[in-house]
Amino acid sequence: MDLVHDNFYFTDEQIENSPSRADGVDDVTEFTSKVFGCELIQEGAVLLKASQAVACTGQVLLHRFYAKRSLKHFDVEKVAASCTFLACKLEEQPRKIRDVLNVFHFGARARLVLDKIDDGNLHGALSQRDKHTTDLLDVQSDKYDELKRNLIRTERHLLREFGFCVNVEHPHAFVLNYLRMFSFASDTEFVQSAWAYANDSLRTNLCIRFKASQVACACVHLASRFLERGGEGGKGEKGSSSSKVPSMNLPKDWFVLFDVTSLDLKLMCESVLALYVMCPPGGGRARFVYLGDGKNEGGDGRDGDGKKENKNKEEKERERNAEPAERVRLRSPTDTGRDRSDTHHGRSRNTRDSSPGRRDNSPGPRRDKSRDKYERKSRSRSRDRRRGDSRDRKR
Repeated sequence: MDLVHDNFYFTDEQIENSPSRADGVDDVTEFTSKVFGCELIQEGAVLLKASQAVACTGQVLLHRFYAKRSLKHFDVEKVAASCTFLACKLEEQPRKIRDVLNVFHFGARARLVLDKIDDGNLHGALSQRDKHTTDLLDVQSDKYDELKRNLIRTERHLLREFGFCVNVEHPHAFVLNYLRMFSFASDTEFVQSAWAYANDSLRTNLCIRFKASQVACACVHLASRFLERGGEGGKGEKGSSSSKVPSMNLPKDWFVLFDVTSLDLKLMCESVLALYVMCPPGGGRARFVYLGDGKNEGGDGRDGDGKKENKNKEEKERERNAEPAERVRLRSPTDTGRDRSDTHHGRSRNTRDSSPGRRDNSPGPRRDKSRDKYERKSRSRSRDRRRGDSRDRKR
């Protein structure tokens, strides 16, 4: 299983020398762009009425992908949509491509409307958003076809970079097990706080630096410190203790049981707290930053899918606008078997020789066998009908 883990987890040196850093993207922009993509996945899962497991899986896939590919070559909005689409299938909650595209198209239009409003009136912004973003994509439009191709192409890049190893493990289950182990499972406030830290940890790169069991230790430790310092929390449900949870109630160095050192615990806690500094709760959200250079957007250029499609579009447009006599010349030799030219003789393979007594043995145009069979049956019925009429006249 070490080979699988090597595909999932990366060292600090590899993360610092990520492909995005090599392309000139600074660490702050890379961090905020990934947080923005994770927020898109979270919103998309909610609008698609999928479970939280889908949102968590999609965020982990996004971090794994950008650990190997650059933000400049792959737009974060397209990758977020493909990660959500793939996560729905991995969690056995598949959604239609049409629904995924409509959800992310709705979100993109809503963000454009909100960015244009500068007065800070939230009620007016929401009403403006509802007014201009209720239209759905037309499945017969060229825009829908383009978005669909981009979604499928990006999903193919995701699977190729993962080596089709898409196993994802979340810290939430470990959080519950640890709290049960230390008899805190009945404390609703403690459970909710640790669960919230587990959700927020997925917006950082902890999921590709540490195992889920190790991240769960940091979530429990942060929750205990948060409640010890008098964190916000109500009385809770029945059976929950709304009192503070002193960290001394947890055994000393309890995280060592789960292969976590004090240094690792400190690094994980600092990563989660850095998220709240960069994107404070209740403050401004992460903004979209366009980093693509327009050359390899939606692809990495290794298979040339985008170039092939653009070339095919240009050829079809030229053929559509050409005169009828020129269409045969412009048509690609690979379109039909009848238009292939014989390069050895310099003439069409399907043409007949004009000299008498000679005949080209090349095969003619391919006929539809089912149509030939239908025509033979029609001729046979007509012949039988004529014979029957002639017998009636003789009688």
